[in-house]
This record gives sequence, C-alpha cells and structure tokens, in this order.
Amino acid sequence: MPKKEKVFRDPIHNYIYVQEEMIWLLINTAAFQRLNNIRQLGGSFQVFHGAMHTRFGHSLGAYAITKEMLVKVSGLANALTKREQQLLYCAALLHDVGHGPFSHASEAFLALHHEEMTCKIILEDSEIREILDREDKQFAADVVAILRKNYSNPILSKIISSQVDVDRMDYLLRDSYYAGVPYGKYDLARILRVMEIEVQNVYFRESGIYALEDFMMSRYHMKQQVYNNLKGKAFETLLYLSSQRFQQVWEQNKLPKYPLYQMMYDFLTVTQTSDVQKFLAFDDYLFTAVEKLLAKEEDVILSTLANDITRRKLPLVFELPDAIVFEKVNKKLLELRENGEERGFFIFAERELEKSLYSYELADKIMIKKADGSIEPIEKCSTIIKALQKELIQESYYLYVIKDYVPTHAATVEEILIQLELV
Repeated sequence: MPKKEKVFRDPIHNYIYVQEEMIWLLINTAAFQRLNNIRQLGGSFQVFHGAMHTRFGHSLGAYAITKEMLVKVSGLANALTKREQQLLYCAALLHDVGHGPFSHASEAFLALHHEEMTCKIILEDSEIREILDREDKQFAADVVAILRKNYSNPILSKIISSQVDVDRMDYLLRDSYYAGVPYGKYDLARILRVMEIEVQNVYFRESGIYALEDFMMSRYHMKQQVYNNLKGKAFETLLYLSSQRFQQVWEQNKLPKYPLYQMMYDFLTVTQTSDVQKFLAFDDYLFTAVEKLLAKEEDVILSTLANDITRRKLPLVFELPDAIVFEKVNKKLLELRENGEERGFFIFAERELEKSLYSYELADKIMIKKADGSIEPIEKCSTIIKALQKELIQESYYLYVIKDYVPTHAATVEEILIQLELV
C-alpha cells in the first residue's frame, strides 16, 4: 500500500482513490504515462471539439469502476482470491496500454491490434514487468491471460471484456461527457446494484432490465452519433493514406534520413517480434510533429496529405451505391497506390460493417436472474435488446476524396467516379 493514499480528481467518477502500491507504480511507468498523449476517440475531436480526453483518464476510470464493483457487486469479492483481486485491478488499468496514436485510427495501418500490443507490452516492457514480477513470476502472464480470456477463473475476463464490462461502463460516460452529447449517459449505480456473481457466472436481477436496456441504447446512440461520424473517419482516412505514402517513399530512399523519420518508420513496421520501445516511442504529438515536417517535403502526395492533416482540411465523403462498385473502385485504388500514383492516395474507398450490437455468442450474453430463480438471456425478457440483436451484418460503402481533387463539375458520386476514371 502506498505510504499515502493517492487521489485523482475525475469529471466522471469525482474521486479515484489509489490505495495499492502496485497500481501506483504502474501508473507512473513510462508506458502508462504515454496514454496521457493518446486521444481516446481518434479523429472524433475534429468534429466534437471537446473530445480531447485521453486513454489515461479512461484507464483510470476502468480501474475505479473495478474497485467499486468489488464493494457493491453481490458475490464478487468472495469469488476472487486476494491475488485475483490484484490481477483484476492490473488488467483494468493496463487493458488499453497498447493503443497507438489516435487510438483505433492507427490500427488501420499497424500490423498488431491494440489488444495484442497491450499483451506484448505487459510481458516485455521492463518497467511494467519488474513491478508485476515483484508479486510473483506468473503474475504478468496471468494479467495477459485475463485480457485474452483464457484465465482459469472466467469472472475476471467477463468483468474486463463482455457485453457489460468496466471498459464500456467508463468509456460511454466519459466519451459522452467530453463530446458534449447526452447519448452515453446511463445508470451505473443501478447496474452495479443488480449485478450478481454465482459459481463463476455473472447475472443481473430482473429488476435491473430497464437499466441494462438504457446501457445498451447508450452504446447504440454513441456508435451512431459519435463513433461512426463520417467527418471523424475522414480525418482518420488522411492518417492512413499519409502513413502508407510515407512508408512507400521512405523505402524508396526519397526522404531525408532524419532520426524522427526513422522512428516513424520503425513504429509503422512494428511486428510481434519487434522491440516494444519502438512502438511506445510514438504518441499523438510525435505523430503530428512528423506530419508537420512531411508537409514541407518535395513529394507532392505526401506534402498534400500532411498539409491537410495539420490544417484540418478533411476529405469529402460520398456513399457508394453497392458492393460491386466498391470492390471495383477499391481494387483500382489499391493498384494505383501500389504504383505510387496520385489518385491512389487522394481517394480512398471504405467498407463500413455494422455488426450486431448485442452478441449471439452464448458465453457473452447478458443473463437475467428472474424472481423465481430461473436464468434466461436478456433478449427473452426485453424487446429492445432483441431488436438490437440483428441477424445480418449491414454494410455501407464510402468514397473519401481530397477536397482539391473533386471535379468541380461533378454533381454525383457516379459522375466523380467517371471523371476520376475509377469505373
């Protein structure tokens, strides 16, 4: 336990108390402090100007809710050993430490998903590993097992990642607050009150169905209004195209050998066998600094994209009519990009998959404990949740075009495709 209890003032949870020595030490590692420089919502701040909050605050929030659960959720404290409680705190705190610049936006151009990078950092970052190893030599591996959902006690993984988990519980409230929208608000206190742990299973009492419906609808509305906002995605498209062009030009030895450019290339090409420090060196600010340098380079494609990023000159967005057109356009653009041609980097086609908001997987369902003691999935009790459980994955197709590249006389996306010789 720290010599003195540490306290964070937080706009969502008011006070976050840190009473465990291990947690305080982890918070002060370079890898965790880096999260102060990683925006939570990727490119959404280009639309919702208040959404400048970070993965640091969210990670602390997930830890805070986990601690609250240990006190308020019936049966949870008794279902976990003291060591497992410490494991749970660490997993909640570190679950997002593997995010790249602009969070999910960078996953489009990185080889490793943030969840795998998180596990890699926990196992390989010497500072984090030294702290976890003080508990015991298996501790780090068990934290990773929780995150990968193969720890022996499944309750720990369900608390960190499930339909109703500490991750979503925090980010819905936090993202809603900072984006300045009301959609993510729900009754956290009520959900914790009706949550129960029995024989390594999570149940919610029937009296809490309305609170759970509200929680799921908050997820739905935030997804539609904030997370899938097309202007935010347009900014993230610029990040992707700029990264692809940078890597191409660097490999052709057409850029100055600045140390910062070398760091950028090392970051973009990180794999499972790479040194984690090459990944951890980069955050939103360093990425933006590189873009400011690239804006002055001779390569017209690279400088145009970098200028658009630094000046918030977002691409225009058009919806493509169907999958056939998308596949044809996307194939052409990939060929152009591979050949280093301008059109390939000034135009981007995207397939947007809208998956079912509520899982069909039996192990991931929200289970309701009825007054008579029987257990059934929530969709059997709630028409709202049943409506969110779509059978088919819906697809949408979008075309992003750099503003100065849109033909001035083209009124429709069909005309644009013809003028740009993409169909």
